Amino acid sequence: MSGLTSSLNTELLALASETKRRNPEIKEAAERSVKILKTLKPGADISQELAKNADFLRPFLLACETKNVKLIKISIGCLQKLISHHAVPESSVKTILKTLNEALSQNFEIQLKILQTIPPLLSNYKELHGDLLAEALLICFRLQDSKALAVNNTAAATLRQLVINIFEKVQEEDEINDKNGSIQPTSTVVSIKGKGNIPLRPCARDAYHLFQDLCLLTNSEQPMFLILHSLSRTFGLDLIESVLANHSKLFKPHIFSC
Repeated sequence: MSGLTSSLNTELLALASETKRRNPEIKEAAERSVKILKTLKPGADISQELAKNADFLRPFLLACETKNVKLIKISIGCLQKLISHHAVPESSVKTILKTLNEALSQNFEIQLKILQTIPPLLSNYKELHGDLLAEALLICFRLQDSKALAVNNTAAATLRQLVINIFEKVQEEDEINDKNGSIQPTSTVVSIKGKGNIPLRPCARDAYHLFQDLCLLTNSEQPMFLILHSLSRTFGLDLIESVLANHSKLFKPHIFSC
């Protein structure tokens, strides 16, 4: 049994034990997921096999709905492991983000686990663009408002990492495009004030919308991409400066100016 399989099996058994009286539905779901692990053939790519089975996530998602701190802590820890191993179906990303968002009101330990889950989600799931990306970022922005210093600082560090990662993806997208001499992935036309309609590929579009919103929020204006009411001017400027310091070369071929 691999390290990942063994760890998941242990946590699923713990979930089943903790829920056998009050949450029989979770107990049954956990037992089904244990059976899924047992059916995996020796030598098989565990991550790839689990990524084909959305039902494997069910006990973790159900446990997060209970508001039971112990169950949520176990479940988010397992979701983090699965995401880090790319063992979650692409189709389940939206549900996972919704689950993480609903768990934001839990204690600081769970909030920290949520923050640890977002970076691998953005790194491993290449199709996470647009509204889903905005939702992932919003989770971190909301936690950055936490009064708990550890959560506040971790959220700020996570956001710096994610913002840079989003612009790194633009560079990777450009390099693939230049190498192949194509316009793939398909561009989408974006209406830009003073520039007209400009075609942008997915990563460039995300970066444009994010940078535009950072500028708007820093100027105390309403954002267009992030459903965020306000942002500390100091932190907004910090993120903008970080982008300019690390990816200024992207601003010539792309339209990211405020």
